[in-house]
Amino acid sequence: MGNKNDYINGIFLLGNDSFANSPLVTYTIIDKVSNKVALVKSSFDFDTFFNTILIDLIDALHKFIKWVNSDNDVLGNLVINLSKEQLLCFKNHLSEQHYKLIEVALSGNKLIEKGNLRYRFDNFYNNEFICRILNEAIQEIEIINEQNLKITYTFFYEISNLIIRRRDYIDSELKMNYSKELKIIPYYKN
Repeated sequence: MGNKNDYINGIFLLGNDSFANSPLVTYTIIDKVSNKVALVKSSFDFDTFFNTILIDLIDALHKFIKWVNSDNDVLGNLVINLSKEQLLCFKNHLSEQHYKLIEVALSGNKLIEKGNLRYRFDNFYNNEFICRILNEAIQEIEIINEQNLKITYTFFYEISNLIIRRRDYIDSELKMNYSKELKIIPYYKN
């Protein structure tokens, strides 16, 4: 395993005992890839592929948690057109549904630095827990080309589509079960 200094600014070294070599983690990630043939035909080695996904996941978690804990109705280029009351209820719902992801990225009420969060993934979390985090966070991975991925995160999907849905994680199947999607209908006070 690498040491904490190997993780600064998203640069890290994977050891031979890395969770990226776990069959469970491999299965979980490949299951999320929409175009599996493109993955097999690509020149990605799995450590690089996994590294790309995990660095992007950590960035996305930071962005999501900062937004959900703010009064802001803007997330990147997306303006959330809800009343203040609806926005607060929506953020509370997202916090409840994504509590496990939020727990991973917070220490008390403070956001864990990206390098430290990566270090925790490599050194403290077991493979089953990592699979759960990947399944809860990632909706889909699309291979764009040899160097680029498009990762759709469940929380950003729900925010951009203004949907509410409940979820249950089935440990034995490494799978998320989602309830029916309910669309939020914005209302505004005059």
